[in-house]
Amino acid sequence: MVTFIAPGLLDKGIALVGMELDLDTSKISNSVKETLARYEYNPDVAQPFTVSLNAFDRNDKPIAVLGFAEGVLHKKPLLLDDAFKYCRQVLYLHMLYIEKEYEKCGVATNVLDYLPKLIDTEMVATIDAVVLAPVPQYKGPDGQIVQLPLGIEFLVNYRKLVNFYSKRNFHFCQSFLLMGRMVA
Repeated sequence: MVTFIAPGLLDKGIALVGMELDLDTSKISNSVKETLARYEYNPDVAQPFTVSLNAFDRNDKPIAVLGFAEGVLHKKPLLLDDAFKYCRQVLYLHMLYIEKEYEKCGVATNVLDYLPKLIDTEMVATIDAVVLAPVPQYKGPDGQIVQLPLGIEFLVNYRKLVNFYSKRNFHFCQSFLLMGRMVA
């Protein structure tokens, strides 16, 4: 468990936010399974993970579920672009979902900063780069996280995500579908 303080949550009375890593492959989504299939899933090459994002009060009592993240740690160089050609371990963050009421509170920024450290600690894997697809998502009526349908709302939210990640030193890879940044 990694805990951190997301400054925007202090206004809501939430002092600590925790990320807990889970390597149980039965919990990963079909989209991540499809990504793994492309790598003929082999734990020596690609390891899936899920991270639950939980809020705690000052006494470490759980008080809210903020969302979750899931993705794949690639243990071979990925051919993304020249900036990543020497990366040995790339974290592909398939999804980072923050509940609406906790957006704009600093949670996503903190997750992007601390997730490589959590994986380094829990999986004993030093992350060289984080790569993600800036795809707008929402929670459907059944509670599933799904991609927004293509249209004006998708484009507006896509632009916001690109701006958000760009401010955090992510840049587009040659594919123009993924954004990435090196981990210091």
